[in-house]
Amino acid sequence: MDELKAAGLVRPGRGRGGTLTLAFGHVRETATARGRVRASGQWSRPDVVAVEVWSSPLLPDVELTISSFEIKRASEANRLGSLHETAAHGRWAHHPSLVVETASVEDEFPLHDDILLELDRLKLGLYTMYNLGDGTFRVEQHVFPPRQTPDLGDLHNFLDHFFSEGEMLLKKYRQAIGR
Repeated sequence: MDELKAAGLVRPGRGRGGTLTLAFGHVRETATARGRVRASGQWSRPDVVAVEVWSSPLLPDVELTISSFEIKRASEANRLGSLHETAAHGRWAHHPSLVVETASVEDEFPLHDDILLELDRLKLGLYTMYNLGDGTFRVEQHVFPPRQTPDLGDLHNFLDHFFSEGEMLLKKYRQAIGR
């Protein structure tokens, strides 16, 4: 998860000439731990989620941005189901993205052409995460997804879950949004 933060996955294209500043940002692993079966047997949450609040001293409102990252090995990422799982997170994420994990930097681009076409059709972001062999990864952005507009009720429910384990974090978030 540190590599995802360090790679700047959650801050692409921000700042727009210095007009917006990050008032709140937190990245959290939200998926079920590896090796455990999901109780529902259904897609639930992406592997990693970033919640950001952007503000400007001259604008009356803040901008909430939720980015989701579904991490898959290359063999799993070449299945339509992986794209549809990533797209399902768009019901509450502004920027859903697929992160494809490969074994090394030398690996060829991991996705087949038909998968890339579907990724574009679904308006998903695409990153690759290369294992550097020392327990760390290098993350590269290939496609940044256009902003989606999730339902406000779904956003509320997700944020309720996201902040369920941290009262202090929730307090910082509320301060950033002016509540």
